[in-house]
Amino acid sequence: MTTLDDRVGLALRLNRLGLPHLAAQTLSRACDEAPHRVDLHRHLAEMALDQGDVHRAADIVAGALDRADDPASLLTAADAALAVGDLSGAAHRFGTARDRCGNEPDLLLRALVGSARAAYLMGEPDDAHKWLDTALAQHPIPGGLSRLIGDLGGILPDWRDLQHRIEKLRRDRPDDSYPHYLLARLLAAAQARYAPGIPSAEIERLVRLALEREPGFHAARLMLALRLARRRFLSDEARDQSLSTLKFLSQALRMQSDALGVDAGLIDLLIAALLDETPGTAAQAVDFYLAGLRRLPGHWVASNNLGVLYLARGETTAARRWFLAALAASPHYDPAYLNLVQTLDLVASPEQIAREVDGLVATLSAPATVVTGRIVAAMAEDARNQVFEALHAKGTQLHNLLGLVTARLKSALGPAIEDDLGARLVELTSRLDELRQEWGQYLRSMHEADESPTEVLNLNLLVREVARDESGHEAQRIDFDAAPALPDIKGQHAALYEALVAIVRNGLEAQPPASPPLGLRTRPGSPLTTRVVFEVRDYGPGISTLGRAQLFVPGFSTKRERSGFGLSLARRIISAHRGWIEVEPAPDRGTIVRVVLPTDLYGLPALLDQRHGYPYVVPLK
Repeated sequence: MTTLDDRVGLALRLNRLGLPHLAAQTLSRACDEAPHRVDLHRHLAEMALDQGDVHRAADIVAGALDRADDPASLLTAADAALAVGDLSGAAHRFGTARDRCGNEPDLLLRALVGSARAAYLMGEPDDAHKWLDTALAQHPIPGGLSRLIGDLGGILPDWRDLQHRIEKLRRDRPDDSYPHYLLARLLAAAQARYAPGIPSAEIERLVRLALEREPGFHAARLMLALRLARRRFLSDEARDQSLSTLKFLSQALRMQSDALGVDAGLIDLLIAALLDETPGTAAQAVDFYLAGLRRLPGHWVASNNLGVLYLARGETTAARRWFLAALAASPHYDPAYLNLVQTLDLVASPEQIAREVDGLVATLSAPATVVTGRIVAAMAEDARNQVFEALHAKGTQLHNLLGLVTARLKSALGPAIEDDLGARLVELTSRLDELRQEWGQYLRSMHEADESPTEVLNLNLLVREVARDESGHEAQRIDFDAAPALPDIKGQHAALYEALVAIVRNGLEAQPPASPPLGLRTRPGSPLTTRVVFEVRDYGPGISTLGRAQLFVPGFSTKRERSGFGLSLARRIISAHRGWIEVEPAPDRGTIVRVVLPTDLYGLPALLDQRHGYPYVVPLK
């Protein structure tokens, strides 16, 4: 029988492995069993902060941690206060923690950096500099706190002042690895917030300098591997170096599991995701997925990816087992349902298919109605994809026919005709030509994912490009609220640009005169950083329930002058990038269109970077 401490240890391990929801559930039950254990509530509040649920963290602090006076609890309470904007409360708790840390240097450094953050946010730079100088004077500075100090570059308006202080530290300690790593983190955080004039090569040079001085500095080695991975589509050498560095870390963590604050299983899954991108290394990818899933059996994205690799090998039984494992961990994970139906014998009789579906339903713990509905929806999606493939062949013939008709009309018109019939024929010719171009664009979207180069992209920069091009000389037409430092996405730039243009243009056309600007917003889509979200909010008349159901059907449009291919084209492109589009009524009036895209390498780089150290960084308002 497991003890309370066993369950607490399991919860903490689940959190380190990147399963915060499951970890929080396990720890919450432990807190119910031992309501007076302050350390349990502290861990639970830290997990809530880790997931971005700042209000829940604040509630835990206000309840179980309100009277706790140990430094660790005070620091967690201060982080929660900072996250909800209680700056004076945060500053007070950080100050109390500073006075009580005694001989605990890690906690003291957390208190000093926290005091500096609070002072900066309160507009007291002199106090902030005092606390940072005290923190920088410590020796050595642990890697996790180096990350926290460095990441201040992403939230401080005067981060260059901090850069000068770290530069001085580098001159004073030329043989110390941490000042180089500190400066690399600072520049990387500022670069992520689009600060100009920061070359990536300089950041990597600083990390390499840190590793030259301390080869066992695993946090620096991880940072280097993740930055190299971002350049893997531009350089095979960068990809190979990233993989070799990650493999080194995987082995190092097996010999010293606490060397980085993350589990080797997460490193293995990242290696597998990199290998998965190249057909020639698929067999290696299977091995690393298996190694990672032995340590992290609840990672549904990795389970699904492993199933896809087995399906490509023709090993249907093994593929189905891993798709079911993904759904056991996350019953609402739609990609696994879509892949699962590939293992069904869809040419069998309806009775045989029904029995097979019933067997699948019985193996999953989710309600039968939910599982059955999602399997049926996945079967419909699979059938639609097959129809689209057949449509591509016939559609090409139609596209050529439209071109022929348009050319004949232009030839028949000859010199411009002045009468009304001539004007109408010219308009018809123009409309046919536009329809031919849109149809050709739609056909290309069916296969362009195989032709266009794949890149690591920044969604904020992509949306800025779309907003600039679509607003023209009227910048006030669009209001863009960009989330800071979003995780990267992976895809074809031209195709995604085209999809977002179609969605933004549709929103602009829905806007009535004198309405508020079209609202664009980006944000993280999940605490595990596995997806990002782009939202478009218009103030038009809205769309009926029936209209929403038909919105992405090729040829459907609520505007007479439109062909109706723009949004269907957008949906195909987003689906090809393993994302989806949601449409819902906006409060009061208008419509919200939400694009959800998976992050690069399934969010593992951002998750790994967050797991080693203290992840709570609060942006300036």
